[in-house]
Amino acid sequence: MKYGDFSRLRRDAGWDLHEAAVTLGIDSESVSGWEDEDLREQEFSEEEAKAIRTAFLGERIARFCDRAFDAIPSEAVAIWIVIGQRDCVLLPYASRLHDLDHDTKIAQPNIRFETRLVDLSLTTYPFRSGRALNLAGDAITEHESKKFKKNRSAVMFGGGVCESLLHVPAFVESEKERYPLLLLTFENKLDSQRRVIVPSRGDRTSVYSEADEAEATRLANEFKVGLLPLMIDLGMSKTTG
Repeated sequence: MKYGDFSRLRRDAGWDLHEAAVTLGIDSESVSGWEDEDLREQEFSEEEAKAIRTAFLGERIARFCDRAFDAIPSEAVAIWIVIGQRDCVLLPYASRLHDLDHDTKIAQPNIRFETRLVDLSLTTYPFRSGRALNLAGDAITEHESKKFKKNRSAVMFGGGVCESLLHVPAFVESEKERYPLLLLTFENKLDSQRRVIVPSRGDRTSVYSEADEAEATRLANEFKVGLLPLMIDLGMSKTTG
Protein backbone atom coordinates (compact mmCIF):
# COMPACT_ATOMS: atom_id res chain seq x y z
CA MET A 1 0.00 0.00 0.00
CA LYS A 2 1.29 3.45 -0.95
CA TYR A 3 0.94 6.77 0.87
CA GLY A 4 -1.23 8.00 -1.99
CA ASP A 5 -3.62 5.08 -1.46
CA PHE A 6 -4.07 6.09 2.18
CA SER A 7 -4.81 9.70 1.22
CA ARG A 8 -7.50 8.62 -1.25
CA LEU A 9 -9.10 6.16 1.18
CA ARG A 10 -9.09 8.74 3.98
CA ARG A 11 -10.95 11.23 1.82
CA ASP A 12 -13.44 8.56 0.66
CA ALA A 13 -14.17 7.71 4.31
CA GLY A 14 -14.76 11.38 5.10
CA TRP A 15 -12.06 11.44 7.79
CA ASP A 16 -10.01 14.53 8.50
CA LEU A 17 -6.40 14.10 9.63
CA HIS A 18 -7.34 14.13 13.30
CA GLU A 19 -10.01 11.44 12.87
CA ALA A 20 -7.58 9.26 10.93
CA ALA A 21 -4.92 9.66 13.62
CA VAL A 22 -7.34 8.77 16.43
CA THR A 23 -8.64 5.72 14.55
CA LEU A 24 -5.13 4.45 13.86
CA GLY A 25 -3.91 5.29 17.34
CA ILE A 26 -1.00 7.45 16.19
CA ASP A 27 -0.11 11.14 16.30
CA SER A 28 -1.54 13.64 13.82
CA GLU A 29 1.92 14.67 12.66
CA SER A 30 2.61 11.20 11.28
CA VAL A 31 -0.68 11.13 9.40
CA SER A 32 -0.04 14.60 8.04
CA GLY A 33 3.32 13.41 6.74
CA TRP A 34 1.64 10.67 4.72
CA GLU A 35 -0.27 13.36 2.84
CA ASP A 36 2.90 14.88 1.34
CA GLU A 37 2.43 14.97 -2.44
CA ASP A 38 6.11 14.13 -2.96
CA LEU A 39 5.68 10.87 -1.03
CA ARG A 40 2.61 9.51 -2.80
CA GLU A 41 4.54 6.56 -4.28
CA GLN A 42 6.25 5.59 -1.03
CA GLU A 43 5.22 2.17 0.32
CA PHE A 44 4.03 1.50 3.86
CA SER A 45 5.63 -1.34 5.76
CA GLU A 46 3.59 -4.57 5.87
CA GLU A 47 2.66 -3.95 9.51
CA GLU A 48 1.60 -0.36 8.80
CA ALA A 49 -0.46 -1.47 5.80
CA LYS A 50 -2.18 -4.20 7.86
CA ALA A 51 -3.13 -1.67 10.55
CA ILE A 52 -4.46 0.79 7.97
CA ARG A 53 -6.53 -1.89 6.20
CA THR A 54 -7.99 -3.03 9.51
CA ALA A 55 -8.91 0.54 10.47
CA PHE A 56 -10.73 1.39 7.24
CA LEU A 57 -12.51 -1.92 6.92
CA GLY A 58 -13.21 -2.22 10.64
CA GLU A 59 -15.15 1.04 10.77
CA ARG A 60 -17.55 -0.13 8.07
CA ILE A 61 -17.92 -3.65 9.46
CA ALA A 62 -18.69 -2.22 12.90
CA ARG A 63 -21.63 -0.26 11.47
CA PHE A 64 -22.95 -3.34 9.66
CA CYS A 65 -22.52 -5.43 12.81
CA ASP A 66 -24.67 -2.97 14.77
CA ARG A 67 -27.41 -3.27 12.17
CA ALA A 68 -27.34 -7.06 12.27
CA PHE A 69 -27.45 -7.00 16.07
CA ASP A 70 -30.63 -4.92 15.99
CA ALA A 71 -32.26 -7.02 13.25
CA ILE A 72 -32.28 -10.48 14.86
CA PRO A 73 -32.14 -10.53 18.69
CA SER A 74 -29.20 -12.77 19.66
CA GLU A 75 -26.66 -12.99 22.43
CA ALA A 76 -23.80 -12.77 19.93
CA VAL A 77 -23.46 -11.38 16.40
CA ALA A 78 -20.34 -11.23 14.24
CA ILE A 79 -19.16 -10.57 10.69
CA TRP A 80 -16.24 -12.63 9.40
CA ILE A 81 -14.50 -11.72 6.13
CA VAL A 82 -12.55 -13.91 3.75
CA ILE A 83 -9.14 -12.60 2.70
CA GLY A 84 -7.36 -13.95 -0.34
CA GLN A 85 -9.85 -16.82 -0.67
CA ARG A 86 -7.81 -18.56 2.01
CA ASP A 87 -8.37 -17.12 5.50
CA CYS A 88 -11.63 -16.43 7.32
CA VAL A 89 -10.92 -13.47 9.60
CA LEU A 90 -12.72 -11.84 12.52
CA LEU A 91 -11.41 -8.29 12.83
CA PRO A 92 -11.47 -6.21 16.03
CA TYR A 93 -14.90 -4.59 16.60
CA ALA A 94 -16.51 -7.12 14.22
CA SER A 95 -18.62 -8.74 16.94
CA ARG A 96 -21.32 -7.69 19.39
CA LEU A 97 -22.52 -9.29 22.62
CA HIS A 98 -25.81 -8.77 24.41
CA ASP A 99 -25.32 -8.15 28.13
CA LEU A 100 -28.32 -10.13 29.36
CA ASP A 101 -28.08 -8.81 32.91
CA HIS A 102 -28.41 -5.19 31.81
CA ASP A 103 -30.14 -5.67 28.42
CA THR A 104 -27.46 -3.66 26.63
CA LYS A 105 -25.15 -4.11 23.67
CA ILE A 106 -21.46 -4.69 24.33
CA ALA A 107 -19.13 -3.54 21.58
CA GLN A 108 -15.83 -4.40 23.20
CA PRO A 109 -12.90 -4.95 20.82
CA ASN A 110 -12.43 -8.66 20.23
CA ILE A 111 -9.02 -10.00 19.30
CA ARG A 112 -8.26 -10.58 15.64
CA PHE A 113 -8.98 -14.22 14.94
CA GLU A 114 -8.19 -16.21 11.80
CA THR A 115 -9.10 -19.69 10.61
CA ARG A 116 -8.21 -21.24 7.27
CA LEU A 117 -11.02 -22.11 4.91
CA VAL A 118 -9.55 -25.57 4.47
CA ASP A 119 -10.00 -26.28 8.20
CA LEU A 120 -13.39 -27.85 8.84
CA SER A 121 -15.47 -26.02 11.47
CA LEU A 122 -18.91 -24.52 12.03
CA THR A 123 -17.42 -21.26 10.75
CA THR A 124 -16.06 -22.60 7.47
CA TYR A 125 -18.79 -25.16 6.72
CA PRO A 126 -21.27 -22.65 5.19
CA PHE A 127 -18.64 -21.76 2.58
CA ARG A 128 -18.20 -25.45 1.72
CA SER A 129 -21.92 -26.14 1.50
CA GLY A 130 -22.86 -22.80 -0.05
CA ARG A 131 -25.83 -22.35 2.27
CA ALA A 132 -26.77 -21.17 5.75
CA LEU A 133 -26.09 -23.32 8.80
CA ASN A 134 -29.07 -23.23 11.19
CA LEU A 135 -28.66 -25.48 14.24
CA ALA A 136 -29.86 -25.78 17.82
CA GLY A 137 -29.33 -28.01 20.84
CA ASP A 138 -27.79 -31.43 20.24
CA ALA A 139 -27.78 -30.83 16.48
CA ILE A 140 -24.81 -28.50 17.07
CA THR A 141 -22.56 -31.10 18.67
CA GLU A 142 -23.70 -33.79 16.23
CA HIS A 143 -22.90 -31.77 13.13
CA GLU A 144 -20.12 -33.22 10.96
CA SER A 145 -18.07 -30.01 11.09
CA LYS A 146 -18.15 -29.58 14.91
CA LYS A 147 -14.53 -29.76 16.08
CA PHE A 148 -15.19 -30.41 19.76
CA LYS A 149 -17.96 -32.99 19.83
CA LYS A 150 -18.37 -33.38 23.59
CA ASN A 151 -19.93 -30.04 24.47
CA ARG A 152 -21.31 -26.67 23.36
CA SER A 153 -19.57 -24.60 26.01
CA ALA A 154 -18.47 -21.07 25.15
CA VAL A 155 -17.15 -18.62 27.73
CA MET A 156 -18.46 -15.56 25.89
CA PHE A 157 -22.07 -16.50 26.66
CA GLY A 158 -23.67 -15.60 29.98
CA GLY A 159 -24.90 -19.16 30.44
CA GLY A 160 -21.67 -20.62 29.11
CA VAL A 161 -23.40 -22.65 26.39
CA CYS A 162 -24.17 -22.18 22.69
CA GLU A 163 -27.86 -23.11 22.44
CA SER A 164 -28.50 -22.09 18.82
CA LEU A 165 -26.67 -20.64 15.84
CA LEU A 166 -27.33 -19.20 12.40
CA HIS A 167 -24.29 -18.79 10.13
CA VAL A 168 -24.98 -17.24 6.72
CA PRO A 169 -22.35 -16.96 3.94
CA ALA A 170 -22.20 -14.43 1.13
CA PHE A 171 -20.41 -15.07 -2.15
CA VAL A 172 -19.14 -12.92 -5.00
CA GLU A 173 -20.39 -14.41 -8.24
CA SER A 174 -19.86 -13.87 -11.94
CA GLU A 175 -20.22 -15.95 -15.08
CA LYS A 176 -16.70 -17.32 -14.62
CA GLU A 177 -16.26 -17.82 -10.88
CA ARG A 178 -17.72 -17.81 -7.39
CA TYR A 179 -15.78 -17.12 -4.23
CA PRO A 180 -16.67 -16.50 -0.55
CA LEU A 181 -16.50 -12.96 0.85
CA LEU A 182 -18.11 -12.91 4.30
CA LEU A 183 -19.96 -14.85 6.95
CA LEU A 184 -22.69 -13.28 9.10
CA THR A 185 -23.18 -15.18 12.36
CA PHE A 186 -25.91 -15.09 15.01
CA GLU A 187 -25.69 -17.23 18.14
CA ASN A 188 -28.10 -17.84 21.01
CA LYS A 189 -31.38 -16.42 19.78
CA LEU A 190 -33.29 -14.36 22.36
CA ASP A 191 -37.01 -14.45 23.07
CA SER A 192 -39.26 -11.40 23.45
CA GLN A 193 -38.10 -11.02 27.06
CA ARG A 194 -34.46 -10.92 25.98
CA ARG A 195 -33.74 -14.37 27.37
CA VAL A 196 -31.75 -17.08 25.57
CA ILE A 197 -34.06 -19.70 24.06
CA VAL A 198 -32.92 -23.05 25.46
CA PRO A 199 -34.05 -26.17 23.53
CA SER A 200 -35.34 -29.11 25.53
CA ARG A 201 -32.90 -31.92 26.15
CA GLY A 202 -32.56 -33.98 22.98
CA ASP A 203 -34.41 -31.38 20.87
CA ARG A 204 -32.72 -30.74 17.50
CA THR A 205 -35.32 -28.34 16.08
CA SER A 206 -33.91 -25.08 14.75
CA VAL A 207 -34.53 -22.07 16.98
CA TYR A 208 -33.82 -19.44 14.32
CA SER A 209 -36.88 -19.32 12.05
CA GLU A 210 -37.12 -19.34 8.27
CA ALA A 211 -37.88 -15.62 8.48
CA ASP A 212 -34.71 -15.11 10.53
CA GLU A 213 -32.70 -17.02 7.94
CA ALA A 214 -34.21 -15.00 5.09
CA GLU A 215 -33.45 -11.71 6.85
CA ALA A 216 -29.90 -12.81 7.70
CA THR A 217 -29.34 -13.80 4.06
CA ARG A 218 -30.62 -10.43 2.87
CA LEU A 219 -28.31 -8.62 5.30
CA ALA A 220 -25.29 -10.75 4.41
CA ASN A 221 -25.71 -9.95 0.72
CA GLU A 222 -26.30 -6.27 1.42
CA PHE A 223 -23.14 -6.14 3.54
CA LYS A 224 -21.26 -7.92 0.75
CA VAL A 225 -22.19 -5.15 -1.68
CA GLY A 226 -21.07 -2.54 0.86
CA LEU A 227 -17.74 -4.20 1.66
CA LEU A 228 -16.50 -5.57 -1.66
CA PRO A 229 -15.40 -2.29 -3.30
CA LEU A 230 -13.48 -1.27 -0.18
CA MET A 231 -11.88 -4.70 0.17
CA ILE A 232 -10.76 -4.49 -3.46
CA ASP A 233 -9.29 -1.02 -2.86
CA LEU A 234 -7.46 -2.34 0.19
CA GLY A 235 -6.05 -5.30 -1.72
CA MET A 236 -8.02 -7.77 0.45
CA SER A 237 -10.20 -9.16 -2.32
CA LYS A 238 -10.38 -9.08 -6.10
CA THR A 239 -12.77 -8.34 -8.90
CA THR A 240 -14.43 -11.33 -10.53
CA GLY A 241 -13.01 -12.61 -13.76
